[in-house]
Amino acid sequence: MEGLKRWKGKVAMVTGASSGIGEAIARGFAGIGLKTVITARRKDRLDALVKELSGQGGEVLAVQADMSKPADIKAAFAAAQKQWGSVDVLVNNAGHGSRRPISEVSADLWKETLDINVYGLAVATQEALRIMKDKDEAQIINIGSIYGHQHRVPMFAMYAASKHAVNAFTNTLRTELQAQKSKIRVGVISPGLVATEMREKLTNGEMSYDSYWDLFHPLLPQDIADAALYMLSTPPYAEVHDLMIGPMGQAL
Repeated sequence: MEGLKRWKGKVAMVTGASSGIGEAIARGFAGIGLKTVITARRKDRLDALVKELSGQGGEVLAVQADMSKPADIKAAFAAAQKQWGSVDVLVNNAGHGSRRPISEVSADLWKETLDINVYGLAVATQEALRIMKDKDEAQIINIGSIYGHQHRVPMFAMYAASKHAVNAFTNTLRTELQAQKSKIRVGVISPGLVATEMREKLTNGEMSYDSYWDLFHPLLPQDIADAALYMLSTPPYAEVHDLMIGPMGQAL
């Protein structure tokens, strides 16, 4: 994509980058020359990814961070600024979810979902805005879900609620930035089911995990990484608000 050339040498942060979508996005960003900060709780996986991408010529910094802890989030941005002086792109990808009946979910599990999917995303966004506010161009990409638009699958209530909150937060942020005549673009990528570790938590009523997954071909993490790269590739005057991508056959 021709428009990606202008991002070479800029700095991106990708949360939840130890596997799945976040890892794929980090690979894509490093591949186009973005200096990439990767965060997650599993430091060993981050270090392995840094070793691999550095061996391919990428500039990558790993910072262990728990997105439910504001101090960790702020430390990650401080590390990015110390290493490269800025952050031009933020991908809020870190997520948490479980699939249980509402009557059986613990309050702690609900809180963890909201802390990571909503509160952590908001804190990271606030830190990014502080750094990006005077830039001629910057981008924030939030990883949402098709369940943030319309939810019909049972036993996934809090995850869906958190992704509805991500949409509301993103749209309100965009309105505020437009009023400020900011050059920061904001968008959401809303995937359907993707072949990541998250899928291990999914069943469908009385269906077994395997039979549910055999209903359609899942999206791959690279599909979502391609969507993130597309968002970056659009010209500065264009702002992609929401990219909804689902597997063929998965009902919205």
